[in-house]
Amino acid sequence: MREEQVLVQSGVVQLAGTLYLPDSARPCPVLIVLHAASGGERGFFAYRHLAETLPAQGIGMLLYDRRGSGASSGDWATTSFEEQAADCLAAIASLSQRDDVLPDRFALWGISQGGWIAPIVAAQSRAVAAMAIISGAGVTPAEQMDYAAAYTLREAGFGDAIVAEALALRERVNAYYRGESGYAEVAAALGAAESAPWFAYSYIGPASELPADVTTDKWFYEFAYDALAIYPRVQTPALFVWGAQDRWVPAAESMRRFCAATAHLPDRMFAQLPGADHLRMAIASAHEDMRGAYSGTPEIDPAYTRLLIAWLREHLL
Repeated sequence: MREEQVLVQSGVVQLAGTLYLPDSARPCPVLIVLHAASGGERGFFAYRHLAETLPAQGIGMLLYDRRGSGASSGDWATTSFEEQAADCLAAIASLSQRDDVLPDRFALWGISQGGWIAPIVAAQSRAVAAMAIISGAGVTPAEQMDYAAAYTLREAGFGDAIVAEALALRERVNAYYRGESGYAEVAAALGAAESAPWFAYSYIGPASELPADVTTDKWFYEFAYDALAIYPRVQTPALFVWGAQDRWVPAAESMRRFCAATAHLPDRMFAQLPGADHLRMAIASAHEDMRGAYSGTPEIDPAYTRLLIAWLREHLL
């Protein structure tokens, strides 16, 4: 395997990345990583398996620090999904100029939030020959976090009545972001709930963090995002994979919605891995807590690795 540090210019932003290539001198296809919200830097452990496995299969891999993260410039706090897609398109354009890269054989690997970015890129580039959506949410960010809150509350031992109370408060906050209620009443509702034992498990911020102007908060621009609206413009072969033990994304409901949204695609595949979690870690090896931290030593589910490699080889080589 050859490893090269690269820089990609995307408008005024410069992305710092690492390009992993097979030892062969022949031009190769390249997979580009699209980041999880919690994994903006190249060193994020959930990306390591790609560098360890793909070059040996004859497939290159580009992993760059997301804008505003690591050695890349820009401001992550104000970055939109469309800007992240533009960064990936800039990376495709840059790599396409290289003699050791096949300019029409790119794959996208988008995990979690990256699964929302990948189809935006694919809809704009004929160079994308395949995309793998890993743990992608087929629901809005607001629905996704409702699911995560319910999961965490139940894991902590709270019953259905408390879950319903927490979700109702989450909806009051989202209604405020939609402009349907006032700051004072929502701040008061948050203040009244903050001392409840369940509040810390609900992924709701305290009253002190409620913005008087919602347009200054990233959540305002993302909470109602429709991840499926782009798919009529997508013609790219697609692989969708979920871990059945995902605490962040409703796997079964997401698969149902993605299946309906991609009915026009002649080449698509769906898989749920019974022993894997959100990051495709085998649940037998480690447990992910409500903050995304692992106890034990997380190991990639081997069933996922076999599936991904076989699918990429079929579509890129």
